[in-house]
Amino acid sequence: MAEGVDAEAQQAALKAGGQTIGVLGFGIARLTSFSNLALCKRVAVSGAGCLVSPFEAFTTASKYTFLERNKIIAGLADAILVIEASRKSGCMSTVDAALELGKEAFAVPGNVFSYLSMGTNDLIKQGAKPVTCVEDIVV
Repeated sequence: MAEGVDAEAQQAALKAGGQTIGVLGFGIARLTSFSNLALCKRVAVSGAGCLVSPFEAFTTASKYTFLERNKIIAGLADAILVIEASRKSGCMSTVDAALELGKEAFAVPGNVFSYLSMGTNDLIKQGAKPVTCVEDIVV
């Protein structure tokens, strides 16, 4: 479970009565120091979600663990939607893993002068479907 858009998506799913899976990029015992602890607790106790970690309980977060987490997210997802991303954003590894699994990629186009839109704009150039409204993402 990441911060920003990822956390907002988790919260929106719970608020709408949906179900959610939080995939951790570290061992479950490290959860107490995680900045999204309140959201993790909400997912865990809501009955509409769960938290999973592919790592041993006390594994600390690292670039490697987040890359592995991203592969799991790609495997669980029907498709990947990227709202905003720089070219070097960690979510790009999630998109790569999803594409390797034959999943669809969607991206919200952004300002061509913003580094936070360069990744999404590149994805669209590479074949991701552009999303400008909800109807664009119906899978």
